[in-house]
Amino acid sequence: MARRARICIDSRKEEASKKASGKTRRFPVSNRLQGEYERLRRLHRKVADQRNDFLHQTTAALIGQFAALGLEELNIRNLTASGGQHKKGVNRSLLDAAGAAFHQRLGYKAEEAGIWAMEAPTRPLKPSQTCHACGRQDKKPLSQRRHECPCGVSCTRDENAARVLMAWAEPQLSGREPAEAWRAVRPNHPPDEPALPMKRETHAIA
Repeated sequence: MARRARICIDSRKEEASKKASGKTRRFPVSNRLQGEYERLRRLHRKVADQRNDFLHQTTAALIGQFAALGLEELNIRNLTASGGQHKKGVNRSLLDAAGAAFHQRLGYKAEEAGIWAMEAPTRPLKPSQTCHACGRQDKKPLSQRRHECPCGVSCTRDENAARVLMAWAEPQLSGREPAEAWRAVRPNHPPDEPALPMKRETHAIA
């Protein structure tokens, strides 16, 4: 409540300056208001630094732990393009999570390390709606956090989606040489460049 009240007070300072000058843009800014603007800029910089540090640490940990990564293909612009007032909070959370930046960093770090990071086609695969055991698809609302299937499988929604992605990725890599698999998941990779960076050895996945 205190934070919300302070933001409201800051907004009133700005509105008072606009009203006094009769301008909505390029209005005179008092020293106190300038100080509030600077405080807000510092807050935004701090949040951005924290987000960047989290993305770096998390992607580095994943790259160091796994030889292959399966990701859901994301289109953040489409995910947050509609929904109206009732979805405003969800859209804000999606943007705040920086999913696109996470995928981008994970992708280039995987390429540098010589491991596979593949984006699964989300629309046909439907990881959250598909049972990893029997393949049955049932639409679930976002509020439903557990996957319960008539086939008897019971697990969290996230675990089920991860297993669906793993099942999708395994056949593409099983029994194949790293360079061959890399070409398959990176079809736009320049043919005159090495298929895999040589920074470390990547073992074939059985």
